[in-house]
Amino acid sequence: MQENQEIPKDVKVVITGDQSKQTKTSFNELVNTIIIGFILVLLILMFFMGVTNAFFVALSVPLSVFVSFLFLPVADIIVGSPVTLNFIVLFALLFGLGIIVDDAIVVIENTHRIFNNGKIKITRSAKEAAGEVFIPVLAGTATTLAPFFPLLLWKGLIGKFMIYLPVMLILTLTASLIVAFIINPVFAVSFMKPEGREFEEPKNASFKKWWFWAFIGFGILFNLAGWHGFGNLLIFIDLLVILERYVLRSIIHLFQERLLPGFMNKYEKLLRWILVGHRPGWLMVGLFLLFPISLALLIARNNPKPFFPSGDPNFAYVYLKMPIGTSVQKTDSVVRVLENRVYTILGDANKPGVEGSIVESVISNVAVSANNPRDNNRSTQSNLGRIQVSFVEFEKRHGKSSAPYLDEFRKAMTGIPGASIGVEQEAGGPPTDPPVNIEIAGDNFESIAKAAYDLQNHLDTNRVEGVQNMVMDIDLTNPEITINIDRERALAEGLSTAQIGMELRTAVFGKEVSKLKDGEDEYKIQLRYQDLKRNNISDLMNMRIVFRDFNSGQIKQIPVNSVAKVDYTNTTGGVKRKNLKRTIQIQSNVTDPSLTPVINAALKKIIDDFKSKTQLPADITIKQTGESEQQAETLSFLGVSMVSALLIIFLILVLQFNSLSKPFIVLTEIFFSIIGVFMGYAITGMSMATIMVGVGVIGLAGIVIKNGILLIEFTDELRGRGFKTREAAIQAGKIRIIPVLLTALATILGLLPLAIGFNIDFVSMFQHLDPKIFIGGDSVVFWGPLSWTIIFGLIFSFFLTLIMVPSMYVISERLRRPMERFYGTKFVALLGFLGPFFFILVGILFGVKKLQGKKVWMGQLKPTTGKA
Repeated sequence: MQENQEIPKDVKVVITGDQSKQTKTSFNELVNTIIIGFILVLLILMFFMGVTNAFFVALSVPLSVFVSFLFLPVADIIVGSPVTLNFIVLFALLFGLGIIVDDAIVVIENTHRIFNNGKIKITRSAKEAAGEVFIPVLAGTATTLAPFFPLLLWKGLIGKFMIYLPVMLILTLTASLIVAFIINPVFAVSFMKPEGREFEEPKNASFKKWWFWAFIGFGILFNLAGWHGFGNLLIFIDLLVILERYVLRSIIHLFQERLLPGFMNKYEKLLRWILVGHRPGWLMVGLFLLFPISLALLIARNNPKPFFPSGDPNFAYVYLKMPIGTSVQKTDSVVRVLENRVYTILGDANKPGVEGSIVESVISNVAVSANNPRDNNRSTQSNLGRIQVSFVEFEKRHGKSSAPYLDEFRKAMTGIPGASIGVEQEAGGPPTDPPVNIEIAGDNFESIAKAAYDLQNHLDTNRVEGVQNMVMDIDLTNPEITINIDRERALAEGLSTAQIGMELRTAVFGKEVSKLKDGEDEYKIQLRYQDLKRNNISDLMNMRIVFRDFNSGQIKQIPVNSVAKVDYTNTTGGVKRKNLKRTIQIQSNVTDPSLTPVINAALKKIIDDFKSKTQLPADITIKQTGESEQQAETLSFLGVSMVSALLIIFLILVLQFNSLSKPFIVLTEIFFSIIGVFMGYAITGMSMATIMVGVGVIGLAGIVIKNGILLIEFTDELRGRGFKTREAAIQAGKIRIIPVLLTALATILGLLPLAIGFNIDFVSMFQHLDPKIFIGGDSVVFWGPLSWTIIFGLIFSFFLTLIMVPSMYVISERLRRPMERFYGTKFVALLGFLGPFFFILVGILFGVKKLQGKKVWMGQLKPTTGKA
């Protein structure tokens, strides 16, 4: 535009506050995290399965994603709109990264075990392996999917925001099942070869391969042609081959030949020690006691609990509201004062344009685009001002945090009489109500206004720390100029009220009287008073209205002040209704979002105190709504979803095991995994974002039971082969420890990069040999709590699966017959719904039997008596 002289050449145009940068950054972070997670999963699989097997197991990730994309039309129907590749969809793929390889791991590991280094033909091994684990894997995937179906019914803005997560996970996990049982067995038949030192090629055999030198040759050619990314990638692949042959191969052999067998033998010894006598029972009692202990530790730690997670701001906003009617010039002068304070806090080192500054720009608005987004009134208002501080992207801040500037801005924005000043950062997640929102509702607006005014004064007198600035959502003292028309006088002069109103409107706002055409362009001609006259009430009242009196036919000129008078009054800025009730809301932001529940609890006491001391009309109600109400509704929905998920999972498990006791063994894993979540947050003290932790616990419910299903199903199979209960539990644990360990590690490693915010720019790494590694970012702030919830639960549930599932299996089998005799029914397992209270009930029933003088048969064999 400057070349075409549309803009003067001395005008500097800078694009700032670009929201697309944040979107692009989040997208790149998630894509890079998916790649990092994929590499970590591949790396861990190599140690257990070898390079070849690990590679085609890891290939199930992109294949599952590809198949799930084929199902996107189904997602469009569920969501009700076209599903775009937004950052929630990307996270769903990342979330599923570790989960979708679970099915492939179980199938390939079982194939690898039956194949036994070529002792059984690979075709037969693949068929037997897939058939052996089909039912448990199908049931495990179904139980993993079950918790996400209730989330499809999530209502409201939050539900519309989060619905992409369950939809994409359902599609991706369904696709992983198809890949595991159709594509992975084909890969196994095609690529699985015997492993071991005797089957390996010499280390230098790679240098004799044609593709090795082809990669180097094309890599050099691409670099010379300027395609550095492709060229360096080909060379990097060759370097990885050398690394695997000369470094990783020896480490893998050491792990497979010494470390893994040693670990499995120690695990077997541990099981043999635990599954003796009363030890399984004491272990179970100890875990039940650990639940209240972990909950008490979490309560004592008092972790921050924000509704949605928030981190370092990318934008800081200073909102100014002067009394209504304040001139633009006056508002501008106050904004300049606040702007100088902002620059003083930022300092010379962080001024926009300075090298190393974390501030991209500081922009001030007066009247135009100065509204707070929470305000529904988006009109241009001369009494409003806004200062926007835009920070550079996270990776360019070099470790400097932008959060402390918010507190400094809040401290500095005081001392201006008549000005209401608020400091906020950009909102994360879906649009939510204000953190503090007190709703006064009733029928009579004057009574509501008085109650709201008195309550605001009471809250101002009894201030709660953390509340930023209490304001009403409407103005009760909106200045107004009222022109009262003397109707009798006007009619006597031959004027109507419509004529007077139209003349005043034309003078102040203008009226289109004609149009001017210039070629194809058309310009409106507006008629109105000069600026000085239309802003002077005396000139407007002295304005003469020229009209024809239809009674006499004469042309008359009547000044407005001869038929009207001016009144200066105050009125309300508007009337809002909610559920057919007139309402006034007192709202405020908070200095720390994690303290919102604490602040609302403190405000409730003050509001109750106000109600007890104030005589309010019977029709007026005062209640706290806003974010606290949304949080309560969300927790209620997540609780119902959790119960629904448990019922669906229980139904699936009953159908699979044809039993009532075994499903409770598996469901107990969910209970114990929550202990891991409590302990993890209690130890680390990390922030527990309500929505993310809730969704994480529901997702965890489906994940942790997959391994329990696998273990119990194989124990049943070994018992069918003739093993005794204890030995079957031991051998099942020993044989299934590898898939259990692999699935847990794959999920944890898939989520770990996002949990800590580990980022590598792979494009820059191959193009410029600069990986731009950094830890943190916007994605880890938003998705970190969900990731850590699942990681904490999985770490704890992994040990529970390997130790507690065999123990509970043995306990259930020991008690099955005596409990049937004790209760007189085989449906005794239904009492498992009572959870810990089951044991209290058992104690009561034992006491009743004791009082009745009846013996309780505990499964001992009756002594044989010979005939005389």
